[in-house]
Formats: sequence, structure tokens, C-alpha cells
Amino acid sequence: MKLNRIYIAAAAVLIVGLMCGVSSGKLSEARRSISLDGAWEIAFDPNNIGRDADWHMDAGFLSTVDRQEIHVPSCWERIEQDYEGVAFYRRTFDVPGDWADGVVRLQFDAVNYRAEVWLNDEVVGFHEGGFTPFEFRVDDLLVAGEENSLVVRVVGPIVLSDKVVDGMGPLETPQWRGGITGGIWQSVRLVASGEVYVRDVFIEPKIADDTATFRVQLDHTGIEETAVGLEIDIHEANDPAAVVVQVRGEWNLRPGTNERSWVLLIPSARYWSPDDPHLYSANLRVVRDGEESDQWSHRFGMRELTVHDRDFYLNGSPIYIKAAFFGGLYPLGIAYPDSEQMARQEIRLAKEAGFNMIRPWRKPPPPMWLDLADEMGVLTVGSLAVECMGLPRSTPYLPSMVENELRRSVLRDRNRTCVVQWELFNELHRPILKQMMRPMALLARELDPTRLILDESGGWAFGANMYLPYEYEPTKFNDIHTYPGPFINRELYDGFLAIGLTDEERKERGLRGKSPGRNVVPGLLSFVSEVGYGSLPDLVANNRRFQETGNSLTPAYRYHQDLAEGQMRVLRESGFDNIYPDFQQFCLDQQTIHGAANKRMIEAIRSNPGVDGFAIHALTAGDWVLGAGLLDLWRNPKSYAYEATKAANQPRILPIRVLPRNVYAESGARLEIIGVNELDTLNGELNIDIVSADGKPVFSKNFKTAFAKGVSRLFSEVLRTETLDGAYTVTARFTSPKESLIVENSYDFDVFPASQLVQP
Repeated sequence: MKLNRIYIAAAAVLIVGLMCGVSSGKLSEARRSISLDGAWEIAFDPNNIGRDADWHMDAGFLSTVDRQEIHVPSCWERIEQDYEGVAFYRRTFDVPGDWADGVVRLQFDAVNYRAEVWLNDEVVGFHEGGFTPFEFRVDDLLVAGEENSLVVRVVGPIVLSDKVVDGMGPLETPQWRGGITGGIWQSVRLVASGEVYVRDVFIEPKIADDTATFRVQLDHTGIEETAVGLEIDIHEANDPAAVVVQVRGEWNLRPGTNERSWVLLIPSARYWSPDDPHLYSANLRVVRDGEESDQWSHRFGMRELTVHDRDFYLNGSPIYIKAAFFGGLYPLGIAYPDSEQMARQEIRLAKEAGFNMIRPWRKPPPPMWLDLADEMGVLTVGSLAVECMGLPRSTPYLPSMVENELRRSVLRDRNRTCVVQWELFNELHRPILKQMMRPMALLARELDPTRLILDESGGWAFGANMYLPYEYEPTKFNDIHTYPGPFINRELYDGFLAIGLTDEERKERGLRGKSPGRNVVPGLLSFVSEVGYGSLPDLVANNRRFQETGNSLTPAYRYHQDLAEGQMRVLRESGFDNIYPDFQQFCLDQQTIHGAANKRMIEAIRSNPGVDGFAIHALTAGDWVLGAGLLDLWRNPKSYAYEATKAANQPRILPIRVLPRNVYAESGARLEIIGVNELDTLNGELNIDIVSADGKPVFSKNFKTAFAKGVSRLFSEVLRTETLDGAYTVTARFTSPKESLIVENSYDFDVFPASQLVQP
């Protein structure tokens, strides 16, 4: 493959003369698209008789009695409760008469799980895999200028029922855990182009030299060699007039797929980050015989996430990762956002809560969601529908399914700026998948040399490995999953502080707790990729919303209703309804415990300088992560659960410890205040006050100090408690020299005199 290295120093340089025989005037736009989203007909086939009855043929489909309308894209659960098995889809459409001489492709963004396609009673093709795009060339099957008929037979996943369809049994296919998600659940379109079209473009940004490498694949569908002109234009994504680079070149194509690379310098490159999500727009045009044959466009950003010296680095600067686990379930759309507004709201609330990364879990997010993540600026983990905690079941087809999902997911999203890491597996225990870790990591590296690759989140098999950009040798890495519960006692708190330490180091520092996680190795970069607690959403408000605008067929509607009824029944049967006659207050008080637990976990993790990030489980509620969400399923913040997590995510925090928390008055206690600072060192004043439950001051101290960057101990002193009795609150405030409040925190503890400890 010949490599043309082109450096452009000025912002709007036009290279002309490199493209022979190409008109400089306006050319016709050859790539045209017809959306096939909207109303389709569907015929459910619970007994799997449709193929033998020719339902895939137009007349056969129209002979079915139980046809109904369905909107595409959508999951069929929205019109048929918990349906599993087979369904046939049909719709008609017209295409322009001038499409007769071009190349036309039929594109599906995702169909779950198997799709068989017929067009005008002619077979088109087959696809397997529920979460990634596929396409077929169909120009010889279309009738230009007339009505065309498209039929798709879909075999959905078998999740809840005990049956076998086309050899596919229960839980034998890679699936997401949020719903059945059967059917044509993402968009469908027809795309027309000239005889030469863009098959693929992979953009590799490199901040080391501010270049973007364009790896271009053109498909020449003719039978003779031909010459084309290729134009690459890069401009600011939010300002098409702000041209950054323009390149013109000639390319001699043989019939079939042709590949070539261009390396373009991005002048005065502006890097993409959560604080500045700057995007460029790349546009490619293929010109043949003076006319445009095809065009392609995509947004991209200049950025790199990697690891140096046990720290994450984004664009050459250290970054502390604050991530949120994300199930991606929606109240009406199930696997697809109810609206762009809802998707935008969840990303906005994640960022406002201090998160800089979202970890979608075992399902590639829809393209619309990733568009928003790119433009709003949130780091995203590339998640694959490969396996999920023992599922799919082990069959001889599992390895090929895993490879198929990995390959198609990486190819789909490798131009996404927000996607900075591929996560391949999660909590492995099966030998066949353990054996696939290394070859799948190398396959991901072959398809995408630019990103971090985590072979297994949780490190259950052999301990986690991270492959750094452009590296084929793994770097050992501690990836930790832990769910300690709501009450973070000294042992649990010390356990977070012990991550990455040897037993000797832990004992020297007086830490009682054992490090959480599996196969954790001292001295490595550590990341707590699953941690958190949970609480009920406001089921009263949620169920009112479901009744007003929901769909009673969908799983979320039903389990929200069932959960509320079950919780209230238990309160009545246990007598606790005397304490909580107001069920809504019961839900909100759970959220208070949830928030306190999350806050304490985050404070402990961030107080360990050997840990470089965490992922709270989870951003949004839904299905099996219903309680863990900081947002309910309608994307409303869950009161103190959201606010306390947000407080612990701030760039500067003051974790407070009173050791022990339950103090024997005659024994005293130690008060420690740690400074955690992601920003520059700041000089100021630390104010410490302790007051009793009735507001009486019992301790106060103010002194000037430096709030150093990193983790530092700002205060440690033994408290005399022999005169204390009851509940107390420590408040710590750090103020700037101008007396403005920088950060504040508080912590409760209890003191028990000896008289209270005598046995009755």
C-alpha cells in the first residue's frame, strides 16, 4: 500500500493540478439516500410456519390474516408483550427512475437477531448479530421508477421461553440484559451511488505529530480499470466555511476493493476533551469522468487516551477517570432512546454530576447516542454485545458469535471520537472465552491500532490486561469490581486505601482492610470499574408517569408497577407501614442511604493515590440495575443519591475520618482530613468545627495551609472525648485567601460514655 504523506501548513490551501480531467465546477451529488423508517407491516409467526407458507413472498405475506402495523425502528415488545420467535416485516417504497444505472445498497443499522431479506420476491441475503449494521447490494433487484416490496424475516432472541427456533435455543445468542429487543430496532435506508463508491474510511488521529491518517477503501464495481479523483476536505464541524485542509489526488482503481492511505497535517490542531469537545468534519468525494460518483462524511476529533507511569493521560495530560456504568434502557424505546432529548439529558446530567466517562454495558449504543457523546464531550467505553455474566450459553457457535460481534462493533465505531477504549470481556470463568482473550485482543488491535483495549473487566480469569495504543504486548492492570454495601466501616474504607499495596505496606500504614477485587497485583495502575450501592426510584412519581405516557406492554412499565406493589405489601405485612405511611418518603429515604454510601466509597477510592479512577454503578436505572441508577428510568435525578455522588466527584474534596466512628468517650478518637485535589495547588485556610446534635460547639480549629495537588493529609489530631455524649458532626471548609469557599464536607460520628455500655 503506497503511503502519500501530505503536510498542509496553511488553513485553506487548495492543491490543484493533481487531479487530471476533473471539472472545477459544481459536480452532481451521486450519493443519495431514502429512509425506510416509518410504518411497516408485521406478521408474527409463533409456530414458525411462515417460511414454508411463503410469507417471504409478497403474495404470501399479504395472505396472512394477523398483519398489523409497527414503527421501524422499534422493538416488537412495544406491540406484542414479551414475544419471542419469528416475525415477518414488509413495506413498499418507490425509487427514482434515475437510480437504474447506479449502485444501490440496502442498509440496516441493527436487526435482532437473525435477518433474512427478500426484495421483489427475490432473495437478497442473510445476517446474524443483533447490535451492529449490515448491508446488501440490491440495484439489480430494484425496479426504478416503480413500487418495490421489501420483506424481512427476523428470528429474535430466545430469552424467557424454553423453545428452539431454527436451531437457536434459549439464551444461546449474545444479548443485552435490558430487554428482548427483538426485531428491526434501528434504522433502515437505501443508499445510491455511482459505479465507484466509498466502502470504508478509517480516520486515525495522532496528537504526537497532529496528523490524521485517512485509510480509504473504494469499491470499483465495474469490470475494467478506471481512474478517479479523490477529494478530502476537513473543516470545523460547527463552521463549514472554516476550512482546515483540502487535498486533491488521482487514484487508478482495479475492479473490486482498493485501499490507500493519506496522512494529513491538521494545522494548529485543537484537541477534543470533555472540557472542550472540539470536532472536525471530514468530507470525501470520488469523481469519475468529471462527475461525482460518491461522497462520504464523518465528524472526528484529535485526541488520545493512554497510560504512562501508572496514570491515565488524555492528550498528553494526566486525567482521573470518573465513569458511570450505563445499562442503556429506556422507558418506551427499551434499547433505543425515547428521543434525542432524553439521550441528551442523561449525558448532560452525567457531566453535571462530575463524570467524564460513561461505560455502556454489553451493548453498543445507537449511532444517535454516540453522535451526542461526541459533540457533548464524554469519554465512552466501546462496549460489545459479546457475553454477560455466564451468557450466552456455551455452544459450539459461541466463538464465532463472539468474533462476529467484536469485529462488527469495532468497525462500526472506530471513527467515534468519544470512544477511547474497547472493553472485550467481563468477569470471565468459562475456558473457551478465557482462551479467546488474547486472539480477540489482537483482532481488536488489528482493526483499530489507536485505542486502549481492556481484555477483561473485573480481571476474574487471569487479572486484567490493557493494550496501549499501537502496542501488541499487554500491560498488566488492576481492574476491580466490588459492591461493599451501604455501610462503609473502617475495614472497607481501609480496603480501598490498600488497593495496589503489598501486605507489608498495608501493615506499615495501619490499614486493617483487605484490598477488594480479584487477581489484584501490588504496584500496578488500578481502576475500580464497578462500585456503588442502590435505592428505589421514586416509584410513586415513576408509575404516575408510566400511566400517563407509558406502554403497559413493555417490561419497564410492568416491573415498576410490580415493584411498588410488592414493596408496599411487605411494609404492611411487616408493620413498617407505621413508620412509613408515606411510601414515597420510603423511596426517598432509601436514596439518602444510597447517596451516603456512594459518597463514602468515592472518597475512599480517591484518597488512594495508586488508584486512577472508578466507575459508579450506575448512571440510569432499569431492569436488573433498577436500584443502582443515579437517574430514574425517566432520567430524573434520584435526590440525594445523585447530589451526594456529584459532591464526591468534584475536582477538590475533603474526605473526613473519625477513628473509630463509634467512639468510647474515655478512649478518645483520631480526626483525619485528607485533601484530594485534581487542580493546581491552592493556598488558603482550613476551618474545622465539631458540633453536637443540638448545635453546641465542642471543637474548632482554623489554620492556613496549602491544598496541594494530588492526595495529601491536611489534618490529623487526637480528640479528647471524655466529656462528650451523643451524636456529633464534623464540618471542614477550605477557603481561599479572599475568603471564598472552595470546598466543604461534613461527617457524623457518635460518642458513648461508659455508663451507656454497662450490661443491663
